[in-house]
Amino acid sequence: MTNEVGTLSYRAPELLLGDKRYTKAVDVWATGCIFYELLKRTTLFTGKTDPELLVKIWTVLGNKSNPSQGLPIPVINKLQLPPPDEAVKQKTFEGIEEAALDLLLRLLDLNQSTRIKPGDALKHKYFNDRLKE
Repeated sequence: MTNEVGTLSYRAPELLLGDKRYTKAVDVWATGCIFYELLKRTTLFTGKTDPELLVKIWTVLGNKSNPSQGLPIPVINKLQLPPPDEAVKQKTFEGIEEAALDLLLRLLDLNQSTRIKPGDALKHKYFNDRLKE
């Protein structure tokens, strides 16, 4: 097994950190990246290296009050991740309606153990609202 699966822009943080396990959570992360592209017509995270991509992910999705937020603290210290930037986050998700944003952030949860499960994603309010239209 390799942690270098899929396109770098869609690679889940746990893989960028060297995790060798390919779980459903990895596919959920990639789905979140693709969902963002469908909503905004641009790539969410781009980078040429794993550390560069991690910094970009952290800048948008990191949590100042919970610095480890699913990422191992030694890795965070080693990478010297910048503080998350709320202005960058707001600009990144600007114009996305509430239900879509909620689903998107659940798909892109930094912590793979709390990331939304595929079945739960399909039952999300975003899709239920569309079925009613």
